[in-house]
Amino acid sequence: MLAGMDGMDGMDGMDGIFLEFSAAAVGGVVAAVLVTGWVLVLWRRHDLTVRRLLLAGVTSCYLAGVAMVTVPLQIRTGDFGNLVPWYERAHLVPLAGLDTTTLVLNIVMTVPVGVLLPLLVEVHGVGQVARTGLAMSAAIEVMQFVTDVLISGGRTADVNDLAANTLGAVLGYLLYRALIGVPVVARIAAGPRPGNLRQTLKQ
Repeated sequence: MLAGMDGMDGMDGMDGIFLEFSAAAVGGVVAAVLVTGWVLVLWRRHDLTVRRLLLAGVTSCYLAGVAMVTVPLQIRTGDFGNLVPWYERAHLVPLAGLDTTTLVLNIVMTVPVGVLLPLLVEVHGVGQVARTGLAMSAAIEVMQFVTDVLISGGRTADVNDLAANTLGAVLGYLLYRALIGVPVVARIAAGPRPGNLRQTLKQ
């Protein structure tokens, strides 16, 4: 799952830790934890159906994929750490240094949010989807900034990602609305939503 070295043992004159984690291993762990947790919740609710199992699997795999490209995959301290001051480690100026490829990838990354959300919970309009996409993106960016400051995690927080991720979620929801007329999609969407956590906790 990880590779690296202790700087004191691996390199003369360097003090610190440098660990690198496998993205595939991180994704596998995240998927396994999410699927297991979801199955236990559904089993507790006596709602363990094929449709919900498939939805749990797809959603868990998607979130695992997101973790693979957003969670820090390294720990660097001491001489191996990032020497850039903490207040310069986030890109806070909108559109500054904007990379088209990164922008498109960030939009694509959250399109599934807009598709999966209405299958998991009751959605009351595009505003709810946009807020969910924004909240998810903000959580990722804060995590990346904090871990980069504390352990030089190697991920960079960027304000442009907030807009791109929110747009991606909205586009995903619009795609879902466009496909709702397809019989197969309509049958999937017609099922009960498994995402009522409050009801689950009361049972």
